[in-house]
Amino acid sequence: YGVAEAEVVGTGPVPVELADRQLQVELVKGGEVVRREPLDAVRDRHVAARAGLPLSATQLSRGEPVLPTEYVTGASGS
Repeated sequence: YGVAEAEVVGTGPVPVELADRQLQVELVKGGEVVRREPLDAVRDRHVAARAGLPLSATQLSRGEPVLPTEYVTGASGS
């Protein structure tokens, strides 16, 4: 996926042009387990997610955000 450039937050369906790797994986819904994964798969996903962060992600102590946040609404992204 490359290095992350922005955190995109929104409501409604994800616009096609913004569809990318999902950052959250639903494992429990309504108190019921909906997906199980081997621990190795969870570790691999975590390592891949961290590898996608820019180098500045290791400098959080300065207080600036690692990624800019973009807000979108609705299916059109507007």
